[in-house]
Amino acid sequence: MQRFSLSRQLAKFYLDRLVRRSLSISSNGVGELLTELFERAEEIYIKVPFIDETGSKIISELVRKGKVVNVITRADSAPKLGEVTSLKKSEDFHSKEFLVVNGNSVVKISGSANLTRTSLFEKVENIFPRKRNNAYM
Repeated sequence: MQRFSLSRQLAKFYLDRLVRRSLSISSNGVGELLTELFERAEEIYIKVPFIDETGSKIISELVRKGKVVNVITRADSAPKLGEVTSLKKSEDFHSKEFLVVNGNSVVKISGSANLTRTSLFEKVENIFPRKRNNAYM
């Protein structure tokens, strides 16, 4: 089996050009893409069952920079979180979704990535970003 990886620059190119289309990205290191996208956002919605210390640091840094960060996660992941704008706890979900809002531009990312070090920076994960230029997905 041959494995292909997507360079960060190429993935950024695709993320920048997504307009009313879909794209699937499989790569180890999706965390770099997500954090870069988060940096451009005004508001971020994160729904993942698992968040570790690395994910918590990413969220805390975004809040420190004035980003609005809303999180839905499992109760056992919630204590690991530092500052967040809003937090809801739920035990009964498996989906991983991120909604990144900047003005009237919205990028919805679904896939297999949790907000953990191994998921974001070590394992091969799939993400499926979709961009819309309005506030409704």
